[in-house]
Amino acid sequence: MNFTLVRSSTMMRRNYLLLEVLIALSLICLCFTPILAPQLALIKAQKSLITALDNDRIAALVFADIKELLYNNTVELNSIPLEGGSLSVDENRTGFSITETLSNGTDKTFTGYYDTTRKNKSSEKYPNHPCHLIIVKLYFDNDEEKMAYTYNVLAERHNEGAK
Repeated sequence: MNFTLVRSSTMMRRNYLLLEVLIALSLICLCFTPILAPQLALIKAQKSLITALDNDRIAALVFADIKELLYNNTVELNSIPLEGGSLSVDENRTGFSITETLSNGTDKTFTGYYDTTRKNKSSEKYPNHPCHLIIVKLYFDNDEEKMAYTYNVLAERHNEGAK
């Protein structure tokens, strides 16, 4: 008995070309792109929200320090210029630098300056005593976008025995 080896087309296999594999992988990636795009956009939005919250927290800390200086009378009320006064903007600026640990665990140094101005107001509770609205504007230097925060503090000074 003689056996002859016959090759059929089903038995004959050829290797895949590198180009075919790359095309298949690119088609798979194109199919997954619409599925992953919303999740990536959500991650980016969460990152920017966390950054904004960290910036707000730092601004609140700096403002708390300034408010403490005002309440302890470390800063004399008469040294704060009236709004629209004769001081130029650069003469009224006070610089600050604060290093904080952010929510992602990294340390970041925030630098900037703040302006303080005041407006004379009349007090509803004590009409005979002067009342001042102190406006504190914080500006941060080292961010991609310039951050500016404005806070208002109401300061009343009156005699101890006044009613």
